[in-house]
Amino acid sequence: MKKILLGLILMSFVFVGNAFGASIYLCNQSIKASGAYKVYKMVWVSADPEGFTATATTQDIDGIVMLVEFVPSATAAPTDNYDCTLRNSNGIDILGDSGAAGSEVYDGAGANLDAATTSITQPLLNGNYGAIPVNGTLTLYLYNMGAAKGGTVYVHYLSIK
Repeated sequence: MKKILLGLILMSFVFVGNAFGASIYLCNQSIKASGAYKVYKMVWVSADPEGFTATATTQDIDGIVMLVEFVPSATAAPTDNYDCTLRNSNGIDILGDSGAAGSEVYDGAGANLDAATTSITQPLLNGNYGAIPVNGTLTLYLYNMGAAKGGTVYVHYLSIK
C-alpha cells in the first residue's frame, strides 16, 4: 500500500511538472488571513538550473502589496544571487525589473537574492519603494537558482475585498 501511495505521489509531481513545463517540480500555494491583512505563500522547487516556468497565483491578490519576502530552503538552498520577478496581469514586475517577461534584466528588488538569508523588500515602481495596488493574479518567475533547489515567496498585502 505504501509503495502504491508513493507511486501516486511521484506521478502527481510528473503531471504537475508537465502541466507547467519541464523546469518546475512543484509550486504549492496557500493564503493566510487575519482580517484585511493577508499573506500569500508560494513554496517552490526547481528542476531547471536556469529558469522557472511562470506560475500564476491561483487566487487573485486584490489589494495593496506592502512587502515581499524570499526565504531560501534550509535543505536545498538556491544558488547565490538567484533572481525573482512578480508580474501583474499587464506583465509589469511589481519588484521593478525593467525587462519584459522572458527578457528580464535582473535589476529590480528581486534581483541577486541571497541563498542563505531571508530577504524582505517593498515593491519597486519607477525607482521608488512603497506599497503598490494589485488587482488580479501575480505571476512568479525565478531564474538562476539551480536544479532541485527550493524556497518560499510570501506576498504580504492588505485586501480590498
